Amino acid sequence: MQHGTGEREWLEYFGRVYGVPLVVVEPTYTCVNCSNCGGLVVKTLSTRTNQWPHCGYIADRGEFSNQHTHSLD
Repeated sequence: MQHGTGEREWLEYFGRVYGVPLVVVEPTYTCVNCSNCGGLVVKTLSTRTNQWPHCGYIADRGEFSNQHTHSLD
């Protein structure tokens, strides 16, 4: 997770306040496989919109990361 100084503490604090657990996920290779078709796309952290040419699926980076992380549960 690439966050500036204090951001993790802020997230942990509000997680406690609202009763939502903070799950820290190692960012390496976490969001390169499409949840729609399983296709692999190599991209940088600066990529804001994920697009997979294999199936045409397009998703905002945050939306896709949320879907992908929940699929790991």
